[in-house]
Amino acid sequence: TPDGMATARFQAEWSSLRASAARRGPAALKAPLKQRLLSLLRDNRAQLSPLIYERALLDTGALLVGLGEYTAAQRECFEPIARLAAAAKLAAGGDGAYEMGATADYGAVECELHALTARDPGLLKSASASVLSSLLERARAAMARCVPHESLYWVVFNGSVLIYRLCRHALSPARASLAVPHLAYCALALEGIVPLLQPRFVAWRTRVYVTLCHAYEATGATAG
Repeated sequence: TPDGMATARFQAEWSSLRASAARRGPAALKAPLKQRLLSLLRDNRAQLSPLIYERALLDTGALLVGLGEYTAAQRECFEPIARLAAAAKLAAGGDGAYEMGATADYGAVECELHALTARDPGLLKSASASVLSSLLERARAAMARCVPHESLYWVVFNGSVLIYRLCRHALSPARASLAVPHLAYCALALEGIVPLLQPRFVAWRTRVYVTLCHAYEATGATAG
């Protein structure tokens, strides 16, 4: 069918751009890829089914992050999907919608974290702490929507990794209180999903517990 042919052409061109992004070489040679990727999405939107287009947005966002194009990834890819998910208007249904919504939120949080640490590497400003707190809340909310769905255990795992990375910026005595509730939530979530109790996840769960202990100690709550 014409739609099927258009989808096949799109996927072939997208795969070619992904291969170009994966090749080693000077950053200057990869700079045009951002515009080519975004143009490819815009030019083919009408020919692609909503489900394929929305998945392509997420995949393109991840590719742009790999290219260091955080702003474009957030604005053009992750946030549009997050808005559709919040309005329950994604083409995917069921667990697919939860997965795509969470992935979009995770991607947007990662991009915002990059911008935040570029502005304030040590997160020393009070405004930076406020932004970090909002990012933790967003990542946790996205993760929480997936916790009741055991088949999405890997999305929950990815959420715990992102929250851990965020909390690594909040382990000083002045910031540790931001990290404690979110690390505690991760620990409970990881224990409550059967697939995440497999031996291969033991090391990760242990790391979350240990970091939670460090954060708790940093607050001074154990003093006396």
